[in-house]
Amino acid sequence: MERKSYLLLPALLAGLFYLLHLGKSLIVPLVIAVFIWYLINTLAESLSRIKLGARRIVPYPLAFTGALLMIAFVLYVFSGIVAGNVSRITAAAPAYQQRLELLSRQGIALLPEHEPLRIQNLPSLINLGAMAKSLALEITGFLSQ
Repeated sequence: MERKSYLLLPALLAGLFYLLHLGKSLIVPLVIAVFIWYLINTLAESLSRIKLGARRIVPYPLAFTGALLMIAFVLYVFSGIVAGNVSRITAAAPAYQQRLELLSRQGIALLPEHEPLRIQNLPSLINLGAMAKSLALEITGFLSQ
């Protein structure tokens, strides 16, 4: 009986991580939405507390609208920065690919002769251009949610 209890926790953890992996396409956008919602409400509450003398000068509906606009502006600027960086990385990927191939040739030249390695197989195994494009697609998909 005691042996089964030791196996129960790892099995439950594996099951939990498997469910989290399956639900990540739903859970990640939900967590991001809750976080942004919390930011908007906190910012709107802070804006509505602005006082001039003893009176609040910003009504809550106006503060909420202002908070929405501020968060939208920050997200717009952030997505522009990320998109610019991704496009630069994608454009520079072939240069990185060539440098990686040169370094791999130099590294293979340092190995003993009795280990047969084929330099011709390395470009098919490591393709930085495809990796950069994949990263760009992932970031674009993430930002579009």
